[in-house]
Amino acid sequence: MGVDPQMRRRWVISLLLLMTTMMGMTNSHLMFTTTLTRHGTRAPNPVVTDVCPGLYKTTTEIINAFGAAPGHLTQRGIESMRMVGKMIRKLYVEGEDAFMPETYTNSGMLWSFRAIQKHRHLTSASAIGQGIFPGQPIAIFSEPQIVDNLLASPPAACATETRYSILKWLHNRGETFFEEPDRVELVRKLNRICADSKNRNPIYNPSEVSTNIINRNLEKRYEKV
Repeated sequence: MGVDPQMRRRWVISLLLLMTTMMGMTNSHLMFTTTLTRHGTRAPNPVVTDVCPGLYKTTTEIINAFGAAPGHLTQRGIESMRMVGKMIRKLYVEGEDAFMPETYTNSGMLWSFRAIQKHRHLTSASAIGQGIFPGQPIAIFSEPQIVDNLLASPPAACATETRYSILKWLHNRGETFFEEPDRVELVRKLNRICADSKNRNPIYNPSEVSTNIINRNLEKRYEKV
C-alpha cells in the first residue's frame, strides 16, 4: 500500500522546516535578555508588633534583631542580591554568551533596571546593579504602585476588580476560613509563639486580624483609584 502523496509532501515540508530551524540555531546568538527576581531577605513588616508581640514588641526590637528597619533588606538580603548581579555579569558580560559592554557609563541606554516603588525592591535593584557594575552608579526606574501595570501585583489596571474579589472572598469564605480543624491548631501554635505577658491570645480571631490587615492595605493601595 503506497504512501499518500499529500502526506509525503507534508513530511518533506516538515523535514525541511526542521533542518532550516537547526541550521539557523547553529548561527544564532543572544541579543536580548530579561531577568526577573524577587527582593532579597528582609526584616519583618511593622505589623508584626501588633499581631505577634511575643516575637517583637517594638520596631526597635526588629531593628536590633535584623540590623534593618521593618520591611527593609537585611545585610544578608543585600549581599544575596549583589550575588545575583555578579551571576548576571558572569553570564552576559564576561561569559561565553557575553553580548553586553563591561561598563554602565557608556552603555546605560542598553540596560533598564526597574523595581516596584518600595524600599526593599529598590534596594534589591540597586544591589543587583552593584553586582553587575561594581563601583558604578546605575539608574533605577520605578512608578507608584497606583499606576504600575508592569511589576505591581496586582497591576494597577486591575485594582477595582481585585478589591472586589478580595472583599467577596472575605465575605463568603474569610469568616469561617480559620474555623476548620487544621487551621484551629495552627492558630493555637501561633498564639504560643506570639503571646506576651499582656496578651495570651493575640490571634484570638485570625479572620478578623487578617481582614483588618487586608482592608487597611486595600485602603492604602486603592485610595486614589
